[in-house]
Amino acid sequence: MQDDQRPAITVSDQDLGFWSKVRSGQLVGEKCRECGKVRLFPALHCSACLSQKSDPLYLTGQGVIASACRFHRAYFKELTDAVPYTVILVRLQDGPLVYSNLVDEPDSPPVIGTKVQAVLRPYQETAGLVLFEPMLL
Repeated sequence: MQDDQRPAITVSDQDLGFWSKVRSGQLVGEKCRECGKVRLFPALHCSACLSQKSDPLYLTGQGVIASACRFHRAYFKELTDAVPYTVILVRLQDGPLVYSNLVDEPDSPPVIGTKVQAVLRPYQETAGLVLFEPMLL
């Protein structure tokens, strides 16, 4: 999928630091101080215990494909010219799940369990993209 086919990302004040790190090649999540749950995107509360206390955590960006879905209809109008396209669900080795795309659109569905590595790149003026590519064995 080409970048010009992707929907716009709205960057809030709360998200600006996260996207700034992605744009500079760093994947930084948050770890709850109370229960230890790790999340990728910034949030005011932990989804597990509702604590407001968290610390930044640098993530490896490595994970495995947990699920994949091939879209034959555009989920967003901006994706009309991209169909068919594949969305993957990656379980990061650090814990969080993240929906994304592969850097190169596959001809066939990706294999569940494939090890992948995040590829971070700038997108729009203040956002970034967290894409994945298969890891070389």
